[in-house]
Amino acid sequence: MANLFHYRGGDLLIHHSVSENPLAVSALPDMHVHEYHEVLYCISGDCSFIVEGREYPLLPGSAMIMRPAEAHRVKINSNAAYERIVINFPDSLIEGIDPQKLLLKPFWSRSQGSLNLHSSPRIRSIMEAQFAPLRNAPRGDETFQPHRDYEMRLSLLIGLLAFLKELNHEFSSLGQAAQGGAAAGRSELLDYVNEHLFDRELSVNMLKDKFYLSVSQLNRSFNRLTGATVREYVMAKRLIQAKLIIEAGRPASEACEASCFKDYSTFYRAYRKRFLVPPVHTRKTSACVRDEPADLEY
Repeated sequence: MANLFHYRGGDLLIHHSVSENPLAVSALPDMHVHEYHEVLYCISGDCSFIVEGREYPLLPGSAMIMRPAEAHRVKINSNAAYERIVINFPDSLIEGIDPQKLLLKPFWSRSQGSLNLHSSPRIRSIMEAQFAPLRNAPRGDETFQPHRDYEMRLSLLIGLLAFLKELNHEFSSLGQAAQGGAAAGRSELLDYVNEHLFDRELSVNMLKDKFYLSVSQLNRSFNRLTGATVREYVMAKRLIQAKLIIEAGRPASEACEASCFKDYSTFYRAYRKRFLVPPVHTRKTSACVRDEPADLEY
């Protein structure tokens, strides 16, 4: 994967990249679950995008949106060069400009895995005008230049707001009927897990009995939907919920309890492994702190 442009400014992460031989990397990348919002704009490629078990055709000029904890992955269909722009940001980036978070309705006012794909000509025009030229942006200098950094951040933020405004307009025009239709065909197993994500009784053994499957059948079925085993999926979502609770100013012990971990030591080890810091060191609104190559592979 070649990075054509990369910007990271605290609560805003944007990268423009291309995979010339995507099948050489992986035919079926792992599930991604983040604690921030994500926009993925496809410039070229032959891919599908799977969100919470629902598969969307990822055509050039289309944008995928995912909210925190919405599981997603890309499915590479051929070796055509896969070029994309990915934008990550937390709620807090928008709250100062839009306290009621009206611009974020397309992320929060829908069921998981529904209405993730947006490809109107207007959205395509905005993304092409605001973000596609990033490949021609100057690379960073060896010395920090605050004026240039401020101009870059302002330009990127204006572009993001323009996209969110048009996205919100398109989302509002879809209506409830479209949202109902988008939820059709969802997996009963996946829906059940999400509905009971914070039930202490939720377990692989309980699920196999409920759905009349062996453990191996259950995990194979779940992996086809999400790219993860049941345990991996539940663990990732519970940890993100815990992080959001801590960032809201509540104690780590309360986050551990609310996220249904059996004991604090198990929670501590899992949290530190995922977020690279102990729970008590989590900073408020530290949404884009974790920036590792695995999260940039898709």
